[in-house]
Amino acid sequence: MSISLISINDACASGASSIVASRVIASVNAEFLSPSAHAAPPPPPVAAEGHEVAPTMNIVLQDTAVWSHSKEREFSRLAALRATGKATREDQQAFRELQSVRRLKKNPVPADEVIFQYKRREMESKLLANLQDYVAFLESAHRS
Repeated sequence: MSISLISINDACASGASSIVASRVIASVNAEFLSPSAHAAPPPPPVAAEGHEVAPTMNIVLQDTAVWSHSKEREFSRLAALRATGKATREDQQAFRELQSVRRLKKNPVPADEVIFQYKRREMESKLLANLQDYVAFLESAHRS
């Protein structure tokens, strides 16, 4: 399955911005994109004289299988190998692939939750920076 998003700006103008953005953010956050699945880039768009061409972004999504009991057992086996440090490179790669599928299929996270978590992390980061600045300010005031 592949989806081409031609002109994010056009999608936003048509009212589909939250749906498109949510799906793209959720896809990226869940490691849904596969470097091996990317198609060749399309030819650059040609604009009529006096018109701008919106940027083009192609996203190719893998069609993932259903999460099964056998995949869960294999995931647990590979996780145990990783935890003990006995996993080979092939085991590591298989674990990462199963982990991506598991995140999507076993316990999928709604796009709204992904966006909420992102915003929360950003706010926490800013709060921490402000607290560090405040502590530095208080320490410098006490030294004076």
